[in-house]
Amino acid sequence: MSTSDFPTVVDLANPTSIRTRVVGAVRSLVEAWRQLRLDHQFLITAAIVIAAAMTILGAWVSDRIVRGVVQNSAASTAVFLVGFFEKHVQGLASADELSADTQAKIDELVKTKILGNRILAIKIWTAEGRIAYSSDSEIIGKQFPVTDNLREAWSGSVVPEYNDLSDVENEIEREAGKPMLEIYVPVRERGSQKVVAVAEVYETAEELSSELGRAHVQTILVVATLAVALLASLFHIVRRGSITIEQQQVSLSERVVDLSNLLSVNRELQTRVANANRRAAQTNEQFLRRIGAELHDGPVQLLGLGLLRLDALKKRLIPLEGTGKRDDFEIIRSALDDALREVRGICAGVAIPELQDATLSTVLETAVRNHERRTNSRVEMLLHDSLPKTLSLPINTCLYRFIQEGLNNAFRHAAGKCQKVTATINAGLIELVVSDAGPGIAPAIRPLSDGHSGGLGLQGLKNRIEAIGGEFSVESGPNVGTRLVCRFNIDQLGLQDE
Repeated sequence: MSTSDFPTVVDLANPTSIRTRVVGAVRSLVEAWRQLRLDHQFLITAAIVIAAAMTILGAWVSDRIVRGVVQNSAASTAVFLVGFFEKHVQGLASADELSADTQAKIDELVKTKILGNRILAIKIWTAEGRIAYSSDSEIIGKQFPVTDNLREAWSGSVVPEYNDLSDVENEIEREAGKPMLEIYVPVRERGSQKVVAVAEVYETAEELSSELGRAHVQTILVVATLAVALLASLFHIVRRGSITIEQQQVSLSERVVDLSNLLSVNRELQTRVANANRRAAQTNEQFLRRIGAELHDGPVQLLGLGLLRLDALKKRLIPLEGTGKRDDFEIIRSALDDALREVRGICAGVAIPELQDATLSTVLETAVRNHERRTNSRVEMLLHDSLPKTLSLPINTCLYRFIQEGLNNAFRHAAGKCQKVTATINAGLIELVVSDAGPGIAPAIRPLSDGHSGGLGLQGLKNRIEAIGGEFSVESGPNVGTRLVCRFNIDQLGLQDE
C-alpha cells in the first residue's frame, strides 16, 4: 500500500491543509447562515442568547435558594444545639481539652432520641485546630489544619456547608454515603461574647436534599417556561416583520424590474432621438451644401457673366464720358461686383470641406487653417494628444461649425486679437474652447448673437451642439475677452449613425 492511500493523514499533518479546511468550513457555515430567512436567523440567535441568559439566571436563582435554605436550616440547628452543649464546653475557656466526664455527658446527649434523629456526628474544636470532642473517639486530641469555615466560625459566625466532605477529618462522614449539612456553630463563654469552642455538627440532609431538588426542578421549569414564552413572543413579532419585509422585497424587486425596463426603453428612445438629431444635422448640412452649390452654379455664374458683358460694353461707352451714362455704368458694375462677393461669401460659409472619416485633430486643424486663409489672421492652437480618432460625420460637422463660428466672431468682434483654439480631455469629457482678447459680448445680446456672411449665430450653434448631446456655454465680460465652450462625453463622441 502506497502513501497515496493515506491522503487524510497527510492532509491532517499539513497545517496549511488544516487551515484551508477550517476556512472552507467557516465559509460554508457563513453561506448557509446567509441563506436562512431573517426570522430563522433570529430564532437561532435568540435561542442561543436566551438559553445562555436563562441558564445563568437559573443557576444564580438556584444558588440563592440553596444558600437561603441552608442558612436558615443551619441557623435553626445552631440555636437548637447551643442550649445542649454550651454548659458542657465552658471548661475550654481555661483548658485545651474536655474531661472524660464531660465527654461522657456529651456522648449521652448525642445518643438521645432528640439529637440522634437529627445529628449524625459532632466535633468540638479548640482555637488551635485540635479536636476536644468527637463522635469518633479515635480523633479526639488530634490537631488538623484550620479551614476557612472553622476560622470564620471562630470569628462568631454560624457557617453552613451543604454536602461538602472534602476536609481531612471527614473520612467517617464520607463513608456514610448520605447527603449532609455541615454546620460550624460558635459556642460562647457565659456572660460574655467570647467564643470558647466551635461545635461542628453533621446533620443528615435527605429531606433538605429532596427539598433542594424540588427547588432546582421548579426553578428550571419556571425559567424554561419564561424563556420559551419570551422566545415565542419575540419570534412571532419578528416572523410577522420578516414576512412583511419579504413581501416588500418582492414588491421592490418587481418595481426594480419595471424601472429597469423603463430605463432600458428610455435609453433606447434617447438613442433614437440622438440618432435622429444627428441625421437631421447631417441632412441640414447636405441641404446647406446644395444651397451653396446652387448659388455657386447659378447666381454666381450669372453675376460673373454679367460683369464680363459689362466689361465688353465698357469700350463702347468711352465716347459717352461726361454724358452721365458712364457714371450709371460704373454704379451698375460696382453693385454687381459687390453682389458677387456677397454671394461667394455666402457660398464659402455654407459649404464645408469633406469631413467623412476625418480625425478630430484634422477637423479642428482644417477649420483653423481655412479661417486663417480667409481672414489672413493668426490662430493659436493647443490640441490634446489623446483626442478621439474616428467620429461620425454629424459630430465632425458640428465641431467644425463650432470652430468656424467661434473664430468668425473673434475676428469680427475682437479684430482677431489673441485668437485661440484649445481641445482638452478631463474626467471623461472632451472640451473645445474658442477664445479671444476682445472687448467681450454684452450680456443682453450674448444668447442671440447672430453671425455674418453665412454664420450660424450663438443660439443656433447652441441648438446644434445640444441636439447631439453636448453642452454649450459663453464666458465673457467687459474687456476680458470671450470664450465659447462646448463639452462632449467621450463615449458619446464615438457613436455612429444607424
